[in-house]
Amino acid sequence: MSLITSAFRTLWVPGINAVVGRPTGGMPDWFANGKFHFYTPIGKNSATLSVSQTTGVVEALAADCAKFTTAAIESMEGIDQRGSFPKSVGWLTIRSYYAAFFSAHAILRVLGVSCTQFESAQVSYVNAVANVYGMGNGVSLGGGLYECVVDATSNHVKLTKRNGSGGSHIMTWKVLLRELRRVIQSIPGAGILSADAQILIARLTELEFAMTDEGGNGAGSWMPNIRNRVNYRLELGAWFPYGERREYYDKLFTAARLWKNDPLSITISPRPGRELQCLVECAAILVGIARELSIDLAARCPNGTSMQKYACLSMLNQLAA
Repeated sequence: MSLITSAFRTLWVPGINAVVGRPTGGMPDWFANGKFHFYTPIGKNSATLSVSQTTGVVEALAADCAKFTTAAIESMEGIDQRGSFPKSVGWLTIRSYYAAFFSAHAILRVLGVSCTQFESAQVSYVNAVANVYGMGNGVSLGGGLYECVVDATSNHVKLTKRNGSGGSHIMTWKVLLRELRRVIQSIPGAGILSADAQILIARLTELEFAMTDEGGNGAGSWMPNIRNRVNYRLELGAWFPYGERREYYDKLFTAARLWKNDPLSITISPRPGRELQCLVECAAILVGIARELSIDLAARCPNGTSMQKYACLSMLNQLAA
């Protein structure tokens, strides 16, 4: 198991390692169940939901984590270099990006955070329960992207609508960047050996540096920007007739296979001129982190069969067969 798990473990949402059984439901289903109440009025774009215990919402986070992790692995594992067009890396880039995006969602769930797109009908359950408790406040939450943060100490789920340019992808990366920085800041007090702590901080800071385009993008949206250049503007030599030597494209396919390695062993290439390689390497690191977190959750499940064994671990066993 990678040392990377030590950096995240102290910030797990309590109880996520104890979730057992096959992955079912998720955050939208938990809200639809309406097993929460209100002590404070809802706001125009936010609400604080109170629960008697966080078990149900943590189970929803664990189910989302399981599904996003397997989606990330499947996206990365399916990348293949075809003989007819060995320099064709358009879909490699897009698949790598989505593998990273799915991994970002999985990692956030382990930390007790979700960025979830809710339809108006799904949010209506929150409004209905608030009205039952007399906390409707004359406003109604509408559909959109919401950040949900579980506070196990106070048995609260904080729901905040996140508006902004770029949609759900930009906001998800912004939230991940914030949480990644929280992980980095927690390492010195996590009881990790000094030499190991230095390695963890250096590697995670390197990932943060890449996500922010070497510090120039405060929202952490460098990866979706590269995806957009490839997917919508057909740039960066990713599509025929391409734009680099064969050796560069071969490196991209090699980097795409690194997700199986220890995330701490993966280095990120310097830019400029290696944007595609940098994106694939970042994706490999994020998929590797999501994989290692799932393995750690399963290993530390106190009773029964961990939910992660039915998802990530089952997939890894199949790939190893």
